[in-house]
Amino acid sequence: MIGNGLRELDRFLNVLLDETMTLHRLRARPDQKNTANKWSAFQHWRGAPLSHDKRLRALGRSRNCLFYCGGYITRGDSRSTRFFTAGWPEAEAGSGRLREFVIGEFLDISVAELAETCAFYRLVATDLFGELSGNRPRPCRI
Repeated sequence: MIGNGLRELDRFLNVLLDETMTLHRLRARPDQKNTANKWSAFQHWRGAPLSHDKRLRALGRSRNCLFYCGGYITRGDSRSTRFFTAGWPEAEAGSGRLREFVIGEFLDISVAELAETCAFYRLVATDLFGELSGNRPRPCRI
């Protein structure tokens, strides 16, 4: 269920990116399902630093692990690593590091981590809403 919820959040952000690109007369890419790649392209276009890329990629892997593997980690972030980076921060708030697991572990997410992840998606959407409305986005606390 959590994997499906994360899929819905990611899909909403993907569509919001297309709408933002269309507003700026850029070619929307509804065929591009990888939200992290779409976000990177948009950040490059607007000359902004590649913020959120690492986390969006980790969220994509986490979502797929929960949805397709029942939460059991079967592979690492890449072929050469045995560590899996989750899309949510470590338990210590404000550490800035994303939580890591080892292959074979169960990918769990606490209520606080899930709430923080939803706040992260809100932060990114608020940034895009500022682009859509022509206003500077208000800070979103996470």
